[in-house]
Amino acid sequence: MLNLLWIIGNGFDRNLGLATDYRSFLKNRYFKDDVQNEYRDELVKRVEGFSPERASELWCDLENLLGRASAFYEDDEELFHRTFENIQDEFLDYVFRESSRIPVELPQEAVQEFRASISSFYTRLTAVDALKGLPALMSTSEDVTVHVLVLNYTNTVNRFWDEIGKDQPFGKLIVGTSPKFFYQGTLLHLHGEINDGGTATNIIFGVSDSDQITSSVYSSKVDFQELWVKEKKNYGIYGNTKTAEMSELIAKADSICIYGCSLGESDGYIWRQVADRLSDSTCRLYIFDYDLPDRSMVAARAYQKRRRDLVRRFYEVANVAAEDEKSISDRFFPVESTKVFNFNPLVN
Repeated sequence: MLNLLWIIGNGFDRNLGLATDYRSFLKNRYFKDDVQNEYRDELVKRVEGFSPERASELWCDLENLLGRASAFYEDDEELFHRTFENIQDEFLDYVFRESSRIPVELPQEAVQEFRASISSFYTRLTAVDALKGLPALMSTSEDVTVHVLVLNYTNTVNRFWDEIGKDQPFGKLIVGTSPKFFYQGTLLHLHGEINDGGTATNIIFGVSDSDQITSSVYSSKVDFQELWVKEKKNYGIYGNTKTAEMSELIAKADSICIYGCSLGESDGYIWRQVADRLSDSTCRLYIFDYDLPDRSMVAARAYQKRRRDLVRRFYEVANVAAEDEKSISDRFFPVESTKVFNFNPLVN
């Protein structure tokens, strides 16, 4: 049995039409007109340049803000905790309200597109990417188990996953004279999730490593790390094994697809393990990137530059050594995000 792992981030929700990006949260909730928030006002005083106008769309930048702001709260640790706990509560409620806009009954054409993207993405690759990238997954008639690692807090991926799970198997391909079937495996919310009732469970919000906490006072404090370093909170506060489960999914993957993820430093512990898997196996990596131009259009130079920047970005956040870059690059395929999950927006 071969293993295909999808790692899905906030880009999936945005593709559905949800305004779940960082900038929208700041503009529509945290800095909304007539909203009073003493913690926000204190944060603005302490951290120069913190405003919705200067924010990106990437949630990793909020987590980077947490690490950076720690240096400005060394005089009041309790205030730091309260400030970022307040941000967490605000964005969870905001994201839940946004995700509640998805129709109760998912359109069947969207469900079918999800099924096709998850299990048959390889049919949409260019000839060269398919030729170089697919042998690890498609060279035998072995069946494939599809796993999904979700980095979102919403349950949107769950809803599609449950729908396609009503049919087993959910994909089929003829390899030579033998059929290959695709079966559902694990769906893991690594950073927690918000259920249909709005209750949040095991929410992880923070940085990847203690060295991303700018304050030298807090970065060495075990209690502080346990609250704001992702792996440590899953293990130490929630007492779960999600990080170990994530490591196992990556370690046994024959192909990995990353979709809707910003490749932020605050998830560096994930990207390092993906890079390790590439360097010590025949595993292939596909990163579906929103900003990668369609290479079939008149955008060759723009495509080339974005592809180069994306590869370089992955090397940086995954701490790939220079001597390992060549072996990884041979099995690393940037792909336009339009190749999968081509939904019509489910909300206006």
